Amino acid sequence: YSQNANEEYAESVKKDDNALSSMLWLDYKGVSALFTGDAPLATEDILMRDAALGLFENSGVTLTSTEILKVSHHGSEYSTGLAFLQYLQVETAVVSCGAQNLYGHPSKEVQNRIAQAGASLYRTDTQGTVMITVQKSGEYAVDFIK
Repeated sequence: YSQNANEEYAESVKKDDNALSSMLWLDYKGVSALFTGDAPLATEDILMRDAALGLFENSGVTLTSTEILKVSHHGSEYSTGLAFLQYLQVETAVVSCGAQNLYGHPSKEVQNRIAQAGASLYRTDTQGTVMITVQKSGEYAVDFIK
């Protein structure tokens, strides 16, 4: 990391505790999924920058092969940017949020960004529990439990 990058990250954390959110990238049988916790747009930008700098190469993480995204912060308008969705090349986006929640999640902005990126959107508030199963063949299926 450069000193400038560290300062940029420190500033983003001061503005939003969610910048410290845990993230998990998982690859199984060639299907990759990214679980973004409550990460805001600034954290997405940092992830893309760090990937471009090659900081994930030794760990085997290839963000641009991410088919499945657990959408950040219940679909808040302050997360899941279009550039990030396009960078990841997401096919399937899952939003975990309660029915008729007070925050209006997922936001219309995030729903539009997901549509612009060409990804399928699945929502727990309207479809129930979203379960994604990866087959031995490397294909995955989306099912619902109500």
